[in-house]
Amino acid sequence: MSSLDSLGVFKLLNSGISGTTIAYPEQLNYKKCWVYYTPIIETNWTLMFVIPYDELFVPLYLLVLRMLFFAVLGILVIFS
Repeated sequence: MSSLDSLGVFKLLNSGISGTTIAYPEQLNYKKCWVYYTPIIETNWTLMFVIPYDELFVPLYLLVLRMLFFAVLGILVIFS
């Protein structure tokens, strides 16, 4: 991570606002990750979650594929 990127992250985390962003962290082999950050006022800390997109959306993709399969199967049963 370059010093410019470090400064950008430092400013973002110290801004005192919550938010989300997309990142490609080196620690996760530059995989696309969803990042959520929020300040904790009482401790003056910032809480950050980093979740790889694959782990976050695989259950959703499987659900959509299952629904698509049953929809197509239902259409075939109705029209056969």
